[in-house]
Amino acid sequence: MDGLHYLLEDAFTETPQGNRLSDAFLDQVQGIVSRLANPLYALLHESIYGQGQATDWAAWRVLQENPAFHPDAEALLLTGEMVYPWYFEQDPALVPLRQVAHLLAAKTDWKPLYDPAQLAANSVPVAAAVYQDDIYVDRCLSLETAAAVRRLRVWETADFHHDGIADDGEAIFGRLLGMVRSVAGSGAAEPVAVLAAGLRRRATRATTAAVRTAAPTSPPAMLSPR
Repeated sequence: MDGLHYLLEDAFTETPQGNRLSDAFLDQVQGIVSRLANPLYALLHESIYGQGQATDWAAWRVLQENPAFHPDAEALLLTGEMVYPWYFEQDPALVPLRQVAHLLAAKTDWKPLYDPAQLAANSVPVAAAVYQDDIYVDRCLSLETAAAVRRLRVWETADFHHDGIADDGEAIFGRLLGMVRSVAGSGAAEPVAVLAAGLRRRATRATTAAVRTAAPTSPPAMLSPR
């Protein structure tokens, strides 16, 4: 919020023809809205969650069903991190990837992301943070997902938001690691897994960190998208 305040504070500059958006403001906005620094984020945003059917520009299809969120609606309603097909027509950094983006959106032979039966039989101690006020990840879906994973302990908190890892990742990771170690026992030979971001169901983006505190011969345990 502070960043947005500082960005808008000097958005306009005076000219003989009246106020206009300053070059500095336009340059900063371009850096924010363009995917020049991370084009693969836009390209793979939906496809990494595809399973069994085409993603077919899911966010765009949902947007069409909710006209209140349209860019030309009377009130400006934000849509978070969603990626739309026109991004690959309007952002110079993404234009070269337009054909690939449409091919990925039409791909249908995605394999399953998770094995619910295996997760229900999980034997590895796991801890996960669920942020109560995460604007991108629904709290109820997170808790529903957590309940489907055996031996998973949830730390539900209102102290952090979606960017909790960037805000105080060390404290969050330390809290979760302590939770799994308290279950596994000090120096246990079994692996432990830490989900250092809000849990979410298959169609949502996850940021997952895992740590292995096991003997070298033990396989690491990790829950993450493909």
